[in-house]
Amino acid sequence: MEPFIEGGTLIFFDEVQSCPNARTAIKFLVQDGRFDYIESGSLFGINYQDVSSYPVGFEMQHEMHSLDFEEYLWGKGIGEEVIAVLRESFIQRKPLNPIIHKAMMRNFREYMVVGGMPRVINKFIETGDISKVIQEQKDIINGYRDDVKKYAGTNKNKVQETFDSIPEQLNKKNKRYFLTMLSKEPRMRTYKDSIMWLFDANIASPFYNISAIEFPLSLNEKRNLFKVYMKDTGLLVAMSFGNIQNEVLNGNIEINEGSILENALAEAFVKNGHRLNYYDRKKTNQHGN
Repeated sequence: MEPFIEGGTLIFFDEVQSCPNARTAIKFLVQDGRFDYIESGSLFGINYQDVSSYPVGFEMQHEMHSLDFEEYLWGKGIGEEVIAVLRESFIQRKPLNPIIHKAMMRNFREYMVVGGMPRVINKFIETGDISKVIQEQKDIINGYRDDVKKYAGTNKNKVQETFDSIPEQLNKKNKRYFLTMLSKEPRMRTYKDSIMWLFDANIASPFYNISAIEFPLSLNEKRNLFKVYMKDTGLLVAMSFGNIQNEVLNGNIEINEGSILENALAEAFVKNGHRLNYYDRKKTNQHGN
């Protein structure tokens, strides 16, 4: 092994959630000053209770997402000059050249099916085989389920139930998450921790109802009324019932009550740092789950 070089070595700690107190120790390593460090973990948001002391002032956090559509195009070798044309067309509100538009729509449909997980994209680029893409996605989904069993504690069954219900919940006309689909006698207080676990684990995103379109919108949020979107649309497609991949690839992007397209748009907003809300004028007085 090459020797560490002061001021020239970066040390990478992966899967830090498996050793929460490594985050406490990083303070002393940073104070030492000889090397630089990166900590990576998939479940930072849910193991905060296990960290004895946070390294305040010694740790800068960055939330990572799966690849967005532009990054997907990079992965496929589509040049910046083409992407610049797309960007300029959007800014100027001008239609694209029909040939470019057709090609980009094909790429976008692929992106909805493949998603933004790097290993899944690599598999698609290497093989072009959707069945192998689906297998990679199912491996990731099963990894999520394993994380639930390992980290969700006594809530693991409810978290699993909440997670598995997302495709069915979105496959409705209004897309709202109904706890009645999980239990005959649901209580928000019973499932709240399970739903928040998925949000904290960066697996899904909340989309809260607002009672009025008045800024700031957050003051009008009704937290008992919400929709839940997957952070990666490709994984949602893989979790959905039936062989819908070919339907989407062949142009039927409104399949499943438009849930796939709506999730892709919600995902794009989240990846660009936007908070999600929805307003339903006819149902502002409705009660929660």
